[in-house]
Formats: sequence, C-alpha cells, structure tokens
Amino acid sequence: MADRQPIKFGIMGCAGVARKVSRAISLSQYSTLAAVGSRSFEKASKFAKENGFPDSARVYGSYDAVLDDPEVDAVYMPLPSSLHVKWAVLAAQKKKHLLLEKPVALNVEELDVILEACESNGVQFMDATMWMHHPRTAKMKEFISNSHLFGELKFIHSCLTFAAGQNFLENDIRVKPDLDALGALGDVGWYCIRSILWAVDFQLPKSVLALRGPVFNKAGVILECGASLHWEDWKVATFHCSFLTDTVMDVTVVGTNGTLHVHDFVIPFVEDSASFTTAVKSGFTELVTGWEPKPSEHIIMTELPQEALMVREFSRLVGSIKFDGLKPDKNWPILSRKTQLVMDAVKVSIERGFEHVELIPQPTAALPNQSHNTADQHSTRKMREQSNPVSPNDLELDIAARISLIAVSQAVSHTYKLHCYTVAKAVPHALLAKQIDKAQYVKKNQTPISVDVRTANDERLICERRRDVASRPSRVNRSPFAASPRRSPLADQSPVASRSAAAVRVAPFAFRRSRSSDVASRCCVSRRRSHNTVDQHSTRKMREQSNPVSPNDLELDIAARISLIAVSQAVSHTYKLHCYTVAQATTGHDSVEHLKLTITLLQGTHGPHACEQSGKLDPVGYSFIPSPSPFASCPVM
Repeated sequence: MADRQPIKFGIMGCAGVARKVSRAISLSQYSTLAAVGSRSFEKASKFAKENGFPDSARVYGSYDAVLDDPEVDAVYMPLPSSLHVKWAVLAAQKKKHLLLEKPVALNVEELDVILEACESNGVQFMDATMWMHHPRTAKMKEFISNSHLFGELKFIHSCLTFAAGQNFLENDIRVKPDLDALGALGDVGWYCIRSILWAVDFQLPKSVLALRGPVFNKAGVILECGASLHWEDWKVATFHCSFLTDTVMDVTVVGTNGTLHVHDFVIPFVEDSASFTTAVKSGFTELVTGWEPKPSEHIIMTELPQEALMVREFSRLVGSIKFDGLKPDKNWPILSRKTQLVMDAVKVSIERGFEHVELIPQPTAALPNQSHNTADQHSTRKMREQSNPVSPNDLELDIAARISLIAVSQAVSHTYKLHCYTVAKAVPHALLAKQIDKAQYVKKNQTPISVDVRTANDERLICERRRDVASRPSRVNRSPFAASPRRSPLADQSPVASRSAAAVRVAPFAFRRSRSSDVASRCCVSRRRSHNTVDQHSTRKMREQSNPVSPNDLELDIAARISLIAVSQAVSHTYKLHCYTVAQATTGHDSVEHLKLTITLLQGTHGPHACEQSGKLDPVGYSFIPSPSPFASCPVM
C-alpha cells in the first residue's frame, strides 16, 4: 500500500482512549487523520489541537457531520457502548468502515444489528482490541500450538484489574448504567474473555458459570466479577476482572507438557518490546530445592506500538476493499461476536443467581448471513431462554396451571363424596338422601365435571328409609346434612380454596353433631333385622363392659380414620384426574359413565358384598376403599 493514498480516518468522540488511537493513526503508514467530531465544536477543536491533527483535518460539532464528510473513508468510534448500535449502523449506512471500541455492544442482539448493517453495506468491521495485533501474540500462539512442547491444553486463567480512583468510581462513563452498563465486565472483562478464546482457537465453551461475590456500585453496575468456562473436552478456564484492586494483566495457559505465562498481555511494560515465559516438562532438582529445567523468557521487539499495528491492519483491509474491489474480511466480526456471546453468558449467570449458562459451540468460520442460521445464533437463543425461562413455555405453563386447577377441584369433590359414603356407614342409612342432595349441590355449584348419582334403586331405598325413620328419636335429625350447607369463609376466594375449606370442615363437624354410642355398632353389625336377637345384644353388652370405650373417643377415632382415607383417596387420584382432564381436552374421550359407576359404588347401593367384590374393606370396616377408578386407565400425558 506504499504507493496508494492513505485511508482517511474520522474520529467520533473525544474520549481519553481516542488520544491513543489518534496517535496510532498518525504513526501508521497507511492512514491519516481527516476529521474529528464531538457534541460541541469547542471540544472537538481543542482535541484536534492537543493531539497533532494536521491543518487539513476538519473539525465538526456533531457526529453526523463526520459521517456526512465525503472525504472520510473510515471512522474510529470510542463512544459509550449504549450509543454504539445507533451510530455504528448510521456509519455503515454512510459507507464508512468501522473501527469500534470495545465493548462493541451491550449484548449480542445489538451487535448482530451492527454486523448486519456492515455486511449489507460492504464495509469492514473490527473491534479495537489492540493486543491481538502485537507480534508477541503470534509468537505465543506458536508455542501453545506445538503439541510436542506444550501438549494438550487443559487450563487457562486470565486476570485484568486496576485500582480506579474515587473520581473514576463516581463519574466515569464506565460506571454509569445509562452509558456503559456492563461496567468492569465490559471494560476489562472483555480482554480476559478474548484471551481465553484466543488460547482455544475461538472454540466457544459448552457452559459459563459466573463466580459468586461480584461487586456492584449503587447504580447496579459491575465493579468486580469473575467466571469459569467449561468445554466438552474437559478444558476449563477462569477469569477475574476488577476496578478495585492493584494493576494485574496476567494470562496463564497450562498444557500437559508445557505452560505459558504473560504478565502484561493488554498493555506491554514497554512500548517497543514485550515478553512472555514458557516452561516445558518442568520438574525439580534432586533435593527439590529448585526447578529443572527453568522457565524460559522470550522477548519480542516491535517497531510500532500495538495500537498502530492495529490501525495499519485495519487500513490494509479497507484499502483492499477500496482499491482492489475485495470483500470485507469476515474473521474480525466473528471474533467480536464470540467474545460478546461469552460476556453475555457471564452477565446472564450473575442475574440468574450464578447458574450454569449453556452455549452451543460454533464450528463454522464464516460470518453469519442475514438468516442468522449458525450455531452461535443458537447460543444466543439458548442464553435468551435461560435469562427469561418463562418465555418459551408460556402456553405450556398456562395449560398446566389450568389442568392442575381442574384436577384439584375434581379431587376435592371426590373427597367429599367419599366422606359422604363413610358417614353413611356410621349414621342411619336413611340419611343417604341428604348425602346425595349434598353431592348434587357440589355438582351444580362447584365441580367442573360431575354426574347424577341418584338411581331408581336409590329413590326406592330412600322412601323406605324415610318411612322407617319417622319412629326413631329426633337425634337423627341432628346430622349435619339436616341443615342447609354452611358457606365457607373462603367462599369469596378462588373456587379451589372454597372447596378445600368445605372438604376439611365436614368430617369433624359431622361427628360433633352425631354423638351416640350406637354409631360404632352400626358400622360393624349387619343391619338385617333377623340378626338383632337378644343374645347378640347381650354379647355386644358384655364386650362393651369388658373393654369400655367412651362414645367421644370412638367417634374421634372413626373421624381420624375416615379423614386419613379421604385424604389418601384425594391425593392418589389427583394425578390421574390431571391425566383424565388432559385426555378430555386433547382427545375428547368421555369417561363420565365410568365416573358414574364409581360414584354409585361409593354410595354403597349394591351392599357390602358388592363392595368386597369390587374393592376392599379397610382393616376396621369403617369405610370402603374403591379399587376400580375411572382414571386407572387414563393415559399418562
């Protein structure tokens, strides 16, 4: 490019780092300073004078004026990251090649917008990660790529910190949530992540886990954090970045045979040279008093500082497009995007309480086209789903919630009907009519799915029992079913809560209102009048006298057993009810007839022998535990 015209740069913004890059543009053989723009003309003019801009350079009081300058080939943009997506896209649309300061965006979605604008307008994109262009970087890569000397890479650690002053921590744009919201993660963490990806040939990790203990300022901006990265082949990397501790710029890469150490990877100790240390098959002396062999130090000289080498490489790419008609290099956008992906994953892991965030490795080596059907696009979607876990499953969760509501309602209704049957075993059977009326009330007012349990046989039996009960003592009418249903205190709340309160209240209420010693006898003795002989009464009298049990104790025992069985029934059927509800909604299968048969069995209209055949009696004969269920054969959804 020595015989070609230099690439003309425009500087958009007067940040401190712009002074360094302006000098680099002047030092590079392939570029020149053509314009500078700021939000005020005075600030831009002062910046141009202090940083050696040539007299031909134009000074503007706005960013738009720099982009509208037809003489400007490329722009360097050191603006706050929150402004990148707006001005970078405008620059690409004005056909200005883009050297963008890191972090290049607040998230990978914004970066995708920038990259698409650059690709569609045929302009070169590169982030301003300067150490990547130092000749030392290539030499270090040679060492860790040597399988004989270095072996297989196993572990990487990168650390970049500096102790920022109080003025920085209070006023710098890197601690302002509306300017550079990523804080230390975006400013110095970017370098750590880039060094790790560089060491593994930019193979994305399988997962990222933020380390506990990040430090935030009062505005919620990260001042210090760290993370670990994990690959499928068991490589592990860690990094730490901070605005709060002494200056450290270390990278350590460990292999099965060798180790690489560098202590100034972002900014070399001196401008014209940089060093790194390697160790190969390190061991100890015979008495373990020293190392053998000792690590080796390698010093790499350079004629130009790394920032000038960056500008020269960027200018070379722009020149090949401008003068040779070549297409933009797609490698640099890929490196930026992968770095942004990992940085986003760290942020997501912090926000989700230090959980693993999975990424899908990207084997491709080309910039994603406009359809974005590449593996790292899948990584972006994966992180988006993990950061907002409800979004892909809203419909499923809504369906599950509705089904669970119906299932609980069914279970509560079933519990009440089972309770009615149990009470019918303990109180005069003539009250079955009121129990069925109560079940009908539940059906009409509360349960989504119910059936009429009163058959013709029930009506006949009810009429006989009503005539028989007329001559019995009035205590029978003290049954809880004689009174109108009491309204639950939760009736104004959700339907499920109201039904649950009613189901819990009924059993103890029923037995408080039916205090009679012959309640237990009706549970255990057949109701056929042919068995009510004098010697049976005598036998029962002697049994009660030899083992006296107070009526209250016996009633409480019955209540406890019935409640246990009722709850067991409700819980065991809840999932099957859920399956039944799903089957009803998805296949239209109708199991109401099966439900009607089961409720008929629960009412005991076929007598104790039918119950023994279709189910089983519990050990004390207090209640019937049905074996067949309308939900027993429901498909598991």
